[in-house]
Parts: sequence; C-alpha cells; structure tokens
Amino acid sequence: MRSDEMPASLQNLRLIIPAMAMGMILFAAIVVFLITGGRIDTDPEPANLLLLVLAALAVMELAAYVVIRKVITGNLRRRWVGHPVEDVPPEELARGFQTLTLVGAALAEGLSLFGLVILLVTGNWLAIMAPAIGLLLIALRFPTRDKLNRFAGNVTGQHWF
Repeated sequence: MRSDEMPASLQNLRLIIPAMAMGMILFAAIVVFLITGGRIDTDPEPANLLLLVLAALAVMELAAYVVIRKVITGNLRRRWVGHPVEDVPPEELARGFQTLTLVGAALAEGLSLFGLVILLVTGNWLAIMAPAIGLLLIALRFPTRDKLNRFAGNVTGQHWF
C-alpha cells in the first residue's frame, strides 16, 4: 500500500469530502451571480440578527463536534488502549475515523450554506466569511493515511499503519 493510500473501507471519503466542497462552491457561485447581477432583491434589515444567529450556531456546532469527538475516541480508547495493534479490528478504527470526518465536514458545510443563504437574503457580504471558512475546514477534513494513523495512534496509543 502506498503511503498516501487509504484502506478500501475509507476510499468513499475521498469522494464525499470533495463533493461536499464542490456543492458549496457551486451554490456560492450561483448566489454571487444572483447578487452581483442584481437578479434578486435583498433585504439588508435582518442581516445583523442573521449574522448573530450564524455566530451562535458556529459556537454550538464547535462544542457539539468536540463532544462527539470525545465520545467516539473515548469509547474506542476504553476498549482498545494498550492492546497490541494487531488485536484492534481495523474496521472499528476506520468506522470511528469515518464518522468524525463526515460529522466535521457536515457541520462546516451546514454553516457555510447558512452563510450563503444569509448573503442571498440580505446582500450582506460579511456572510461570505462562513463559506470561506467552511471550505477551508472541509478541505482540512480530507482523509489521508497520516490522519488515519494519528487517529488510530490516539485511540490505541500505538500506530496502526
């Protein structure tokens, strides 16, 4: 196996994560086209409230991700820490890694899309920060063998690959 290859059970993540990013990019392009072309009427009045809601949602989602990560890694760690690497079923570690990757990307995508809706409704360009940051976070969730190895090492206290 090449150093950048993922196990077969995780290959779908290499399709899903870029697809999430592309969907967001395409929606952003449509929103920007509609706003800059004057093809849609915007109402700037609710912008401040919606941006505040976006910020509050971002804080809640960050807290939720931290809790989800702690629960998933904690459950795996309680079960497998200190065991020899060959005793740990790779499918179990891969499933935890896949779950955390998808949850993190989905949370970032949701905030990004909400920011684009705010831009579409209000015309407030400050909302474009949400999809910009979200796109970066989604890109950081792209699975690599090194990230999987670090996750497995965090759970077992040893390297998996």
